[in-house]
Amino acid sequence: MRRKYSMMAPHSWEVDLNGKHGLPKYITAPIDELKQKLLKRYPAATFKLVKGLVYDIDGIHLYAYVDVDDFDELDEVREIVFARLCEMQNDEDLPIWFHAEASPERYDELMERHRTKRQHAVK
Repeated sequence: MRRKYSMMAPHSWEVDLNGKHGLPKYITAPIDELKQKLLKRYPAATFKLVKGLVYDIDGIHLYAYVDVDDFDELDEVREIVFARLCEMQNDEDLPIWFHAEASPERYDELMERHRTKRQHAVK
């Protein structure tokens, strides 16, 4: 059961991470830095870059898809880049945002486990 919706607005577009994507080096270098930090801890992580308006926030959005055993572990993923991301946004005035997601391969399994936990909690 993959997500059937997206929070990306119609005026957002995915950026090709392997080709020419029209982003200046002052943006791509910090994004590469964040990716390298994550790959040290999660070598199988994959990434997607979106330019535009997401969640009503305009900018460059880096999505990291990571194999985790529980959705709560995504907080640990965010912690890896949090301090540096704050520096980029506040000190360097870069419009870079970070989103940690469960990998598509694990998403369905995690959702099923989450639903089961909630059902047992309600009973």
